[in-house]
Amino acid sequence: MFVVAFVFKISSFQMESLKVMEKFDGGNFHLWKFKMHMMFYKHGLWKFVDGSATLPSEEVASTNYNEKEMKAFALLCEHLTDAQLAHIQYCDNVRSAWEALCGVHETKTIGNKLFLRKKFFTIKMQKGDDMLVHINIVKALAD
Repeated sequence: MFVVAFVFKISSFQMESLKVMEKFDGGNFHLWKFKMHMMFYKHGLWKFVDGSATLPSEEVASTNYNEKEMKAFALLCEHLTDAQLAHIQYCDNVRSAWEALCGVHETKTIGNKLFLRKKFFTIKMQKGDDMLVHINIVKALAD
């Protein structure tokens, strides 16, 4: 009887890519958006999200294009909670889903701008808070 053992050697770079990113639940959209941008870029899928990918004319290349576009869409959906999936469930491609999420979470109404401006100018660091956390909160408001 033969026993076959497979040994997988995983580099530290591959281990880094195995880290799980938390799902977007509606809070801190700008940070989540940046992380997703980097994830799409790492997998070579950002061009499907920003719309710069063009559908090739050959059938084989077209199939490959559609597979990658759906891979990008699936990657986006994997990183959303159920409440956020409701915003994109009727989108038919990753670009329209990305734009829908940006439209919901990056509203640029005058009311929202005034609310953020007031919050930005009145924010104070509480005694005992971490300086780095406070700076990141102010940066997030500025974005």
